[in-house]
Parts: sequence; structure tokens; C-alpha cells
Amino acid sequence: MAGAVAEMEAIASKVNLQPASITIASTVRGRVLDPSETQDPHYWGEQLTLPVRFREAVEAAVAAVNSDRIVFLEVGPQRTLVNLTGQIISKEEGFQVELLNMVERGEAADEETLMERLYQFEHTCSFPDARSGKHTWNHQSFEWRKVAHPLIDSDTAAGAIGSGNEVTHCEASIRSGVLDVLKDHVVWGTPILPGVAFIDAMLGAALAHSGSQLGEDGIELHDVAIMHPMVLNEGPEKWGTDVAHCPTRHSDVRLTLGLESAGERTYVALSSSHTGSVSTDANLSPAVVHAEGWISLMVDANAAKPPAVDIKENAKRISENMSRRYTSVEAYQELRGRGLEYGPRFQTIEEISIAGDSAIVELRFRHEVADFERSFILHPSILDGCVQAAALVVLHHMPSCATALVPVAASDIRVWGSTGVSGSSFWAGIHIVGGSTRPISESEGAVVSITLLDGCANLVAQIGTMRLQPVVEDQVLPKERDLARGLLWKVKWVEGKTGHMLRKPAKQGRALQWLAYGVETETACSMFQRVDISENRGERCNGCDADGVKLDEWDAVLHFGGACQCWDGAVDYTADVLALLQGIANHLGAAGTEPIPPIVIVVAGAFAVRPGEQAAHPLLAGVRGLCRTARLEMEATANRPVPLLLIDLESTGQQAAHFTTEMIHQVASILHAYHSTEPRQGFTAGGRQYVMTEVAVRGGRMFTPQLTFSDIRLLPAARAGDRVGQGETCIITGGLGGLGLVVALWLAGNGAKTVILLSRTGTPPREGTTAELWQQLTEKCRRTEVIVQQCDVARVSDIEELFARIESGYLVCHVTGKLHFVKPLTGIFHSAGVLVDKPLLQQDRRSVELVFNPKVEGAWNLHKCLGARGMEEQLKYFVMFSSSVGLLGNAGQANYAAANCCIDELALYRRSRGLTAHSIQWGPWVEQGMAAQLQGRFAKAGFGGISNALGLLTLNATLQQNTETVVGCQPVYWGRFFPRYRFATPKVFEEIGMLETTASKTLAATSSYRSGPRVEATQQANAGKQKDKRKHIQQVVMQAAKSVLNVASGVTLEAPLQELGIDSLGAIEFRDAIQAALNVRLSATVLFDHPTVDALTKFLLQEISEEETTET
Repeated sequence: MAGAVAEMEAIASKVNLQPASITIASTVRGRVLDPSETQDPHYWGEQLTLPVRFREAVEAAVAAVNSDRIVFLEVGPQRTLVNLTGQIISKEEGFQVELLNMVERGEAADEETLMERLYQFEHTCSFPDARSGKHTWNHQSFEWRKVAHPLIDSDTAAGAIGSGNEVTHCEASIRSGVLDVLKDHVVWGTPILPGVAFIDAMLGAALAHSGSQLGEDGIELHDVAIMHPMVLNEGPEKWGTDVAHCPTRHSDVRLTLGLESAGERTYVALSSSHTGSVSTDANLSPAVVHAEGWISLMVDANAAKPPAVDIKENAKRISENMSRRYTSVEAYQELRGRGLEYGPRFQTIEEISIAGDSAIVELRFRHEVADFERSFILHPSILDGCVQAAALVVLHHMPSCATALVPVAASDIRVWGSTGVSGSSFWAGIHIVGGSTRPISESEGAVVSITLLDGCANLVAQIGTMRLQPVVEDQVLPKERDLARGLLWKVKWVEGKTGHMLRKPAKQGRALQWLAYGVETETACSMFQRVDISENRGERCNGCDADGVKLDEWDAVLHFGGACQCWDGAVDYTADVLALLQGIANHLGAAGTEPIPPIVIVVAGAFAVRPGEQAAHPLLAGVRGLCRTARLEMEATANRPVPLLLIDLESTGQQAAHFTTEMIHQVASILHAYHSTEPRQGFTAGGRQYVMTEVAVRGGRMFTPQLTFSDIRLLPAARAGDRVGQGETCIITGGLGGLGLVVALWLAGNGAKTVILLSRTGTPPREGTTAELWQQLTEKCRRTEVIVQQCDVARVSDIEELFARIESGYLVCHVTGKLHFVKPLTGIFHSAGVLVDKPLLQQDRRSVELVFNPKVEGAWNLHKCLGARGMEEQLKYFVMFSSSVGLLGNAGQANYAAANCCIDELALYRRSRGLTAHSIQWGPWVEQGMAAQLQGRFAKAGFGGISNALGLLTLNATLQQNTETVVGCQPVYWGRFFPRYRFATPKVFEEIGMLETTASKTLAATSSYRSGPRVEATQQANAGKQKDKRKHIQQVVMQAAKSVLNVASGVTLEAPLQELGIDSLGAIEFRDAIQAALNVRLSATVLFDHPTVDALTKFLLQEISEEETTET
């Protein structure tokens, strides 16, 4: 490199180099540089040839830092340099060192991601400036860079000029910094966008649309209506978290601006699809119009400007006739009593003096206004302060009003200036319009006028009329805008129409051939031969070996084991059905075209269908989760519809399984209806085809499950005073896992007397987030006794021994050896569980047993021992931590889905017997726990995550409201979720699917929002029309590989994909993505047969070409 030194120095000499403004420890010169050395071209030339003096540079940096805390941050995908740094300074004493790196290997990190991470590092490292809040992020970095209005897409609004389009829709994401400011506007415990912020967004739209500048022109707003509130909570993964974000980061909260020209005036509407905790693509509600009005420019702004106002004279006049004065503290105490719980940045009233129908108020920012906030025209903190003052004036005349007053309409709004350039102090004059001639009432509210001036008495804005109206909590925060909307779910059983009554089927033209499994007794088998079921012929097959069966020879394959056999436990029955489904799946090659007969799994009394019903055999309920997942995987394998149907017949009421001829008639009737419908039990609604996959028979009628919104509300629960667990003695199974420790901390924070953590090993975690949670629990929760017990809940003897010790009144902690006296048990939180994920064909009895033992056997052991020892009477809570995998199904988790359905049914079983029980079907907790490990895969399947804060709020609300036994807590991104049903969607999703279709159409019609790149976006692409078919296929394969591996780069044409990390579950996801994108059929072994991108591309090119030739 020596030959390049002179050229490098020559280049550097032409650059206007400046002295270093920060301390630089040079790894070439091995010392701290003098600021002027960076201006020397020789310094930059020697970088090419001189050796690296890294140790000396690190030591020089440590010596130069006047602090006992030093942070080393490596900007790169490996920790090479920070690891070396750690070795160098390991012997230094008196320093606290943090070693961080910015990005991980293979990670895509754009500028916004790096800025976000830097901001997080700043808060993580707790720099003095960060603690004191001195550091101000400057959004307007360059003078030539125009800063958009904080709430709207100014560029798109401006682009509507001269475009010839009368209607313009543009959607903008509210950035994190703006959102943090606006979240201080709290009404009944919930951050909502201030009504005046809609007014300011309209003002911004007026300037952008007209191309005018404030100061040269004035703006007018007329007939503004503020109709619906906009909740400012972000998505469920961020709700309630204290994670610091870079202010310029785009949040999940989006606002859509609609403009429509009408001569000299322009109609403007502001809407959103954001609902509570749910992001846009998970929302099922149509876009809500929050506010609308008309904007225009003043013809002669100066002429329309009122005469100057003498603040001192006005203040004097008010003082002489004053009837009430509020200080800042008094004003916000008054407002807080009416549900207006403003944070510091919206407490801008300094003092207000009221005299009759008028008032004068001094306003002042309570926070350091960031540069990006100056893009507001009338800052919401100041303008809302005017509204707050107006509300106090009205309340002075209406002291009996016990609720909030909010703006619902305004007109004759004229703006001449901006709060962004007017300093930090303002004055406002408030006047009740009409005075004594227009009565004030709690039903109608009042109309006020507002005049806003800056600290120098310059007129900024004037609101001719604004109506303030009393509202109650349900008006501001209706059920449809609650956090639970789109997050919490329940399943209801819906009775079929009259046509769904079961009747004995008419005689068939030919005998239907049934292949019956699970018919293990001669008596049961002979029933098929004795009973006339329209000439149907039952065939008995011992066991579940379906490998030698030709499916196309049969009209239906049925498993009757759940109706006519007695089972020792849930594992035995689940494994038996699993074996049958695996045998059938082995026959379903992707290239096959033969019809697949209905595959029917029959149980009797496994589910509680009607309110209060007690399931006769709840241990068999896991078959529901098994079937929901198996159907997904079998259809992906067969690349065609798989008619898998689960039927729950009415139990005979006997404890042991009792098979009857009536049961055969009921199954025959359902299958007759199935065969006589084209397509088989499928029907179209809202553009999507639905198919019956589960049916229950009760009282001769058919019932089908339907997913719908839960009635639980989270926003009221967030403010409720009751504390779950206060003064109680509670057990947490899986207590030393991530979720168990989160619940333990929550109970301790609620004032629990004793928390007993059950663990199979009894060993506290030593690393990772769980270790941090354990440390918090042991160090901070001094008022709660935390007792660790080594206990395997899958062993009933361990539970019996534990309960005996609790009844005796004492326990010895397994960790500390300390003796604790305990009160009677009042709560159980069953969070124990393990994951053993495998594709359906790789599952076996052992994988089922491993998952069932802690979750299902553990729950039933707790249930039985409570009853046996008479401990139910004092029990207040028995909460089982289930999973949304059982509710929705998920490829690769058939065993886990089945296990969770079992404990859901146990909760209903306990309730039917008058015992306390809840089962919450959790989505992935993104901060820790088993599900956090699978967050990436869940997100691709359409499952969103939830934060600890939101999970605990759900747990709290479920127990407090106590209205539903089984609750699903899972944000679902329906646009990603529904495509997994390539042929027909289960009827259980019909109600939600209809809402999603409507919401999608509305969103497409009113928003310019575009979703990010996804593999399925190419699903409809016609490969024959591609200019380069091979390139197109290669891109699809490459995109699918990157998506599964969750990397942005590193996938080459020749790299074996399995060696890069695609496991068996990933191979299924990879295959499904390519099938969907190219509309081809692929075998389950395609990745093994063609292991590289290039090899698979060649294979697919040949397959697609042959298929096109055949079609031609």
C-alpha cells in the first residue's frame, strides 16, 4: 500500500478538514490526538501503511475519560474489537465497562435502524446527559431539508397541487418523538390524540395543499367536527414498555388525511384504522373518521386581523371583577377529578383568572420543546391548554357537572402565526359565547371563543366558536376502541339453521364404503353390520396402521376411538389419532390428484358446547388442537384440500365410553350432508370460501364453533383499584421460567403474602433475562415471601406432598433452606410447559408425552389433589397458561396445540362443577418465555407478540371481570394469517374473515399505505409472462430462503440451505412459500432433493415448463 500513500495525502489535502470536535484515540499513533492533527494530510496517509496500535489506543482512551463508567461500542457484525478491548482493560480497577456491538451477522441495518439502536444504547448506558434529559434530538438536521408536519404527510398533500385529482388520500406514521409528547394527553387513563391536534393537522394540510407560508398568508377553518377519539397506544409488543426509541422512528400509529377540492375551499378529513393495541394490518374495523372540516386561505389576512390586544388592561379588568382564580396545581386537580389526567407536557396552564363569562389564562411549555415539535402550527400542548382553561370557565358556571368537557366542534378558526416561533409563554382570552342569553347545560355543554396571543401580545390565532360538550367514559373510549379489540378472543358455539337438524338419511343409490378405526370391541363392530345406515358398510381395522390402505377405495375414513373406547389418559388417545393421520399423510404426495375422502375423527362429550355443560370426557379435547394443526400440514403436503372433520357427538351420560347405534346414525347424517354439498360443505362469503371442520351434536342439532371478540375490556382494568393476589398465598408452576417469574413479580407488586415457585429442578436461572427477573424478585420484593419448591407437577405424588406441607403451615425454601410459615393456598398459576416442535410426520407418542406431562398431566394433578384434600373452598384463582396455538393451529406444533386444548377444556370442566378456573390462550410473550424464541416464525405465520405489561393487564382484567373462562390473547395479522388456507378457510373464522375482507377493501380505497415486501405478493404472477422466467423463479426461491432464515444477505446460489440453518420446520415453511408464490406442487422432500438455490431453480423451471406444455 506504500505506493498509494502520496495519492491519499493529495486527496486529503484538497478536503477542507476541520479540527476534531471529539476526543479521538488513534489506533495508528497509539495516543489521543491533538484536535489539529485531523487536519494533517500525512495523518490520513499513514493509515495505509503503519501498524495498528490497538492496545495503546484503548489504554489512551481509558486514561482520557474522566469517568468511572466507559462504554465501548463496535459498529460491525462481529464482537472482535470489543472482545479484545475487554481483555486489555480486564485488569483495570475502578472502572465499570460495557462492551456493545451495533449489529449482528447477516442483519439488515439501515440508517433508521442504526439511529434507533444508538438511541437505545444511550439510555442503556445511562449517560449523565441522558439521565438529566439534556440531550435533544434534532430532527431538522440540515437547513435544506424540509421538515414535514408531525401528523400528516405534507409532501403528498403538496403533490396534490395541479395533479388534476380532486381527491387525495395520504397516510403518515406518527414518529416516536411526537407520539411521546402526545401521550401526555391522557383521558380516563388512556392516551388519546387531543381534539385540537386534528385542528392543527388541518392547518398543516392547508399550508401544504396551497403551497403558502404562514406569515405571508392566513388560514381559515370552518365547520370543524371532532367525532371520534384516536387512541395513541402502539402495537401489543410495545404497549406499556419503557423502551427508549429514537424520536425519528416511525411508530405503529398512523393517521390518514383526505383532501377534496371544492372551489376556493377544500374539504379535509382525518381518519385511521388504528385500534387500541392493534396495528393497522391486524385491525378488523373499517377506517374511522375522527375529524372533518373545510380549509381555505384568507383573502386579505392583514385586513381580517383584529386590533391588538392590551394584555395588561385585560388582566386588570378581569382581576377587578374576578370570581375565581386557579393556580396550575389547582387547575389540574380540578380537571383530574373529571377524568382529564394530563401528563407534564399537557399541563401548560400557569394561572387562570375568571370573571363572569370571561377569563384570561397564562400558558407556558413545561418541557424543553424539541425541534421536531416546532413543525406544529399551533402546538397541541398550548392550544389544548386554551381548551382546558375554557372547560374550567364552563365548569365554574356548571359546578354539578362531574364529567369531562371535550371539544366536539369549532368554526371560524383563523391563524396568523405559529407557536413554534413565538417563544415558550402565551396568553389566551376565553369568553362564553352568548353569555346569559345562551344557557349552559350538562346535556348541551357550552360554546366558547378563544383568542391566543404570544408573550409579546402578538395575535397568533382566533377560534370564533368552539363547542365543549360533557362526555362519559364510554363515549370517549367505546368498546370498539378498547385495547382488547383485535387482541382478546373467545369461541362461541353457534347453532346451525333448521336445515342442519340431524335426520336419518335417505337410501343411497349405492353403498357408501366406510373405513372405521378405533372400533376395538366385537359389540361395537357388529353395530355397523346391524344398523341400517343407508346401506353403508363398516369395515373394522385393528390399530391405526393406514399404510396399506388405498384411500380412493373409500367414501370416508373414520376414527371412532373417542366415542367407543375407554382411554387411560390424554396421551394415549392423542397418540392414537396422530398415528392414523400420519398414516394417511404418508399417502398424500404433492403430485397426486386422486380425491381424498373425508377423514372424520369422532368423539363423544369431549367439549362443553352449551353454557354450563359438563364435558363427559374432557381429556379427549386435545384432538381439536391436533386436527387444526394437522389439516394445515396435510394440505401443504398434498397440495390440495384435505377434508378433515372433527365430530363431537352427544355423550350418553355414562362415565365410561358407551357406543350406541344413535351415534352411527348421527355420523351418517353429517356425512350425508357433507357428500350432498358442492363443494363439500364449503360456501363462499365475502370472497373467501369457508368449510366446516368442527361440528358438535347436542339435542339432535348441529353446532359449529365461531371465533369472535372477547367481551373483556382492558382500559377500565388498567385503572381499577383492586389488586389480584393482595395478601394471598399463590403457587406458580414453571415458577423459575420466564413467564413464571414475570407473574411472580406482578403478584409481589400487588402485595401477595407468599409466592411459591414450583420447578422440576428447583435451580434458579443463572443467565439471560430470566436470571435478571430472578434477581429483581429476590432483591426488590421484600414484603413478599418467595419460596422455591422442587416439584414435578407431572407426578401426582409430588403435588400431594407439597399440598400436605402447605396444609401443615410451613415450607422450607429449596434455594435458601429457610423455614417459612404459610397461610392456606388461595391461588394457582399454572405456567409449566415445554416445546417439542416437529413436523406432523416426525411426531410420535414420545413427543406428545413430553409436552403433555407438565401442561396437561400437571393441570389435572393439581385439580385432583385440590379436590382430594378439600382445598377448593379457599381457592380464588386457578389460572392455566394455554397457548393460541391450540386456538388457531400452527404447523410443526401439533402436540403443543393438542396439549393446550386439553387444559382449555379442563377450565370449562371445573367451571361446570362450580370451581374457579381460567385458561388464557397466550400469544408469544416477546420479552421472554418459550414463545419468545419463536417470535420470528410466529410473525411470519400472522401471529403478533405481546409485551409483559399488556400480558399482565390481560391477566388482571380476566380475573377481575371474571366473565369468560377461556380467553384468547393473540394479536393476529390477518393479511398474513388467512393465506395459509390456500383452498378453504375453516368456518370457525367466518365472522372474523368477513370483517377482515370489509376492512381490507376500505383500507385499500382510502389509504396509500403499502405493505412491506412479502413472498406471497408474487402469488398471482404468471411465470410464462416473465421476460426471464429463470430469474423470476430464482428470485422467488432466494426470497423464500431469506424469509425463513430471517437474514437479509448471505444466501448464495450454491450454498446448501440446510447448512445455513433451515431445519425440518423451516423446510416446510420454505416449501409452502414457494408453492404459494409459483402455484406449483412440491413434495415434502424438495429441499433434500435439491439442496441449493441454483439446483432448486433448475428443478422448478423444468416443472413449470412441463406443466405449461401440458396445459397447452
